[in-house]
Amino acid sequence: MDKETFAIVGITLTIIGYLPYITDTIKGKTTPHLYSWLVWSVLGVTNSALFFQNGGGNGSFVHLTSTIITIFIFILSIFKGHKEITKTDKIFLALSVIAFTLWFFIDQPGFAAIFATSTSLLALGPTIRKSWTHPHSETLSTYIMNTIRHTLVILALDKYSLITLFNPIMWSFVNFGISLILIFRRRK
Repeated sequence: MDKETFAIVGITLTIIGYLPYITDTIKGKTTPHLYSWLVWSVLGVTNSALFFQNGGGNGSFVHLTSTIITIFIFILSIFKGHKEITKTDKIFLALSVIAFTLWFFIDQPGFAAIFATSTSLLALGPTIRKSWTHPHSETLSTYIMNTIRHTLVILALDKYSLITLFNPIMWSFVNFGISLILIFRRRK
């Protein structure tokens, strides 16, 4: 397959992968963590811009699709989400603003990419905590599809660099790990 095809498949899987999550959220079965999705929205915008500016090409569109959906889930979480907000959550929001600032105002794309992805992964803490204690409050298929999607982002990239690779590689591993947590904890 060529890079454009990988991107089209990645975009399709992104939409298909998030539909059950969105549906479960609307039904009240899944309760997204408000601050996690806010942080991921800010960081998604930052990472999408970094992808486009640094030659991500077709892979950038997969990431942009995910960012748009992330913003939509954040909006849903305002009404249907888990709103237990801790000091740590506020720190993650501040870190996401710093990552955005590194990209937009200071023009440090490499550092911004690492900082944004690292912050995004750390902001997953509340979701991992909730997944461990309430494994049925998350949609397993979304994490499985995200593992595949991030792998397709890598294959669809037009240019490979630290800026374009760090995010999808890290998220492939993390989504796979969360999938395993949900499977393991649901069996208990």
